Amino acid sequence: MMRSIRLFVLALLIGSSAAAFEPDSDFGAWFSVNVQKRVTRTFSLNVNPQVRFNRNLATVDQYMAELGGEFLITRNFRATLNYRLTESNRLDYYSTRHRVFLDLSYKQKYGRVVIGLRERIQSQFKDVYSSDLGRYPAWYLRTRLSVKYDTDLSWKPYASTEIFYRTRDLENPGNSVDQYRYELGIDFSITQDQTLNVFYMFKRNPEDRVYNEYITGLGYGITF
Repeated sequence: MMRSIRLFVLALLIGSSAAAFEPDSDFGAWFSVNVQKRVTRTFSLNVNPQVRFNRNLATVDQYMAELGGEFLITRNFRATLNYRLTESNRLDYYSTRHRVFLDLSYKQKYGRVVIGLRERIQSQFKDVYSSDLGRYPAWYLRTRLSVKYDTDLSWKPYASTEIFYRTRDLENPGNSVDQYRYELGIDFSITQDQTLNVFYMFKRNPEDRVYNEYITGLGYGITF
């Protein structure tokens, strides 16, 4: 536990230092708790509240709550369907978002190296009752590739990259890749049913005013 806390503090220092030297950058921190309940051998339910800070940790950027179900199709292939409610801080008001997404995930182990690929189909409504475009969802395809090293210990390092491809959004017409994420992290096994995730992420937003974001994250997970 102390090792993960030290890593998180180190990531905070690295992220804040990097953001300080770039005028169009920001530093943030993400915190999450994931509670998973096994219903059957191949199906489980999950609840995942999150809070995210931005503007160099000065403000809360988003509150989130997710509810979903995961289906284990084969040993290496699974599908997850989730709903997410988000309150996004726009400084003078909070914007309400409703998101539904389907994840298709596959992993394969080669020796001690685990390669994972996740494809996400995502649809989101924003400000349904206060915007003329609120009834029309924005659609994204998100691809995430990850590599994890199995150490046979209580901790496992990983690296991942993800791209966001916008397929339809009336507020931002035109198909394009509008976000990239690069992440380094470690998953710790606290007990057989409890985990702790520490990560450092570099997030690039080609179409936003804040071009680069440096983010540290801490996540706790429990399965029962």
